[in-house]
Amino acid sequence: MSVNIERQSFSGRRVLVVDDETDLAELIGLEFEMLGAEVVKANSANQAIDILRQSDFDVIISDIRMPGGDGTEIIQDLRLRKKDSPVVLMSGYSDLTSEETFRLGAVAKLQKPFNRHDLISTVMKACLPIESRWTLMPSVAEVKHYSAISHGVASEVISSSVVFGKGGFYLATEQVLPKIDETVLLSVQVDEFRRMDIYATVRWTRHLTTSMPAGFGAEIVYIPSSDRDWFLQLIKDLDTGEFIPVPVK
Repeated sequence: MSVNIERQSFSGRRVLVVDDETDLAELIGLEFEMLGAEVVKANSANQAIDILRQSDFDVIISDIRMPGGDGTEIIQDLRLRKKDSPVVLMSGYSDLTSEETFRLGAVAKLQKPFNRHDLISTVMKACLPIESRWTLMPSVAEVKHYSAISHGVASEVISSSVVFGKGGFYLATEQVLPKIDETVLLSVQVDEFRRMDIYATVRWTRHLTTSMPAGFGAEIVYIPSSDRDWFLQLIKDLDTGEFIPVPVK
C-alpha cells in the first residue's frame, strides 16, 4: 500500500486513540498524524467517553484492559447513545474472544504486538462506510458454499439458520464448519424471485453443544452491487449494534 493512498484515506479524519500506555498511544497517534489525521489521545475509557460525549470521531482505536474503565465500556456508551463510530480494539491478552469482540460491536481487534501495516490497513478499512467494505470480490479459487432461506428480518432455514449483524452474520449449520479466516459463500433465498450471494471471511466457529447448535460467525466482504442497497436497508431495519451477532440459547 502506497503512502499516497494512506494519506488520501486519513487526511482530515478525526482519530481517537485510547491506551493507558502513554508511549504506545503517542506512537500510534504519530502514525496517523503523519498521514494527515487529527488525533486526540485518552489514557482511560472514562476519559475517552467524556471526550466522545463532546465530539465525534471517524474512528476510535482503544486498548481493552485499562484502569479507569476498559475499552468495551466505550462501545457500550456509544451504543446507548446510538452513535455509530467504528471502534478497533487492541489487546495484549486473550481476555476477549473474537466472538465477544464482534458481538459487542467492534469492527476489528488488533492483537498486541502488531506491526504498522496491520494497524494502518485495519483502521483504514474501519473508516470506510459499511457498504464500501462489500465491493471487493474475493480472489479465491474455491469457497465453501452454504445456503439459507430468509424471510425479511426473521430468518428461517431448511438446514441452517442465519442471523445478520451490521457487518456480518452468524450461521448455524449441520455442514462441516469452515476454518478461521476462510472465505465462504452464503446464498440466501430472499423471496420467491430473488437470491442473494454473500461472500464473507470466517472470524470464529462454534462446535455443537447440548444447548447450542454448531455454527460460525463471518464478516461480510462482498455483496453484488444489485443487492447492496437492499441489504443495507435490511441492516438499518435491524437496528443492531452487533457487528457479527452471537445467538442466544
